[in-house]
Amino acid sequence: MELAFSILLFSFLFASLSHQPAYCQQTYINETRLDCDANAAFSKGYLCNGPQTCQSFVTFRSRKPYNTPVRIASLLASEASDIVAINNVSAESAIPPDKMIIIPVTCSCFGNIYKNPAPYTVKPGDTYYILAKEIYQGLSTCQAVISQNYYEGEKMPVGVELQVPIRCACPSKNQTANGVISLVSYMPAEGDTLTRMGELFGVSPQSIMDANSISQNTTVNLFTPILIPLLDESCPVSPTSFFCRCSNGQFSYRYGNSCEVDDKDGEDSPVKLIILL
Repeated sequence: MELAFSILLFSFLFASLSHQPAYCQQTYINETRLDCDANAAFSKGYLCNGPQTCQSFVTFRSRKPYNTPVRIASLLASEASDIVAINNVSAESAIPPDKMIIIPVTCSCFGNIYKNPAPYTVKPGDTYYILAKEIYQGLSTCQAVISQNYYEGEKMPVGVELQVPIRCACPSKNQTANGVISLVSYMPAEGDTLTRMGELFGVSPQSIMDANSISQNTTVNLFTPILIPLLDESCPVSPTSFFCRCSNGQFSYRYGNSCEVDDKDGEDSPVKLIILL
C-alpha cells in the first residue's frame, strides 16, 4: 500500500487549551468499538486533554458510493479541495477501490470528548452497527452514534438526519512539548504492524504505543482507529516523513517531494500549494 501525496503547506492556529489533565496518551478501544449494547465511556471518543480545537486527520478507504473527494468530504465533514491536494487525486474521477485516503478534519472538544460532527441522512436498511462498521469504517462507534441521536437502532426513519461523531484527537500538553503537532486516526489494514504504521508516517513504533497506551503485545484490530502522532520535524532532516516543517516555517504534507516548488522555464511545477488558516 503506497501513498502518493502532493504538497500541502499551511499555518496552524491552535485555540486555547482545555482544563482537562494533560495526559500524554488516549485509551485504545479494542473490541468494544462495534458492540452496540456496550456502554464503555471511552468508546464514545477520545478524552479532551489538549486544545479545544485543532487540525486533525483520519484515514478512509475509497468504496462505492464514497469514492470521490466530494462524496468522502460530505460523509466526513471535510473539504473536497483539501482531500484532492493532500492525496494527489482527481477532483472529478472516482478514486480506485480500497485506496487509503488521508482526510483533514477539524477536531473539537464537546463536553469532555473530542469529535468531528458529521451529518448523515438515513437510508433504507441503515442501523447503528452498519453506520459504524460499514459506512464510516470504524471512524465512529455504535456507542458514539447512539449517544448523539434519539432513534432505536432498527427504527431509524429513512430520510432523517443523524449526527455521527468522527473519532479524532488533539495533542496533549505533554505531546506538544515533545514535538507532536497533530494526530492521525489511522484505520489499520490487514497485516499492519506497529513498525509498518510507523514507517508509513515516518514515526517510531514507540511513539504510537505511547499515544495509544498500548504495548508490543497489544492486538491491533481492524475497524479500530489507532492514533499516529505527527512530529514537528525539519523536512531536510526527516525527508521520508509524511509531515514535516519546511525551511520557511510552514508545514508540508508530502510523500517523497521537496518543500520547494521548482520553476522551470517560467512555468509553475504541478505541485499544488495550499494555505489553510
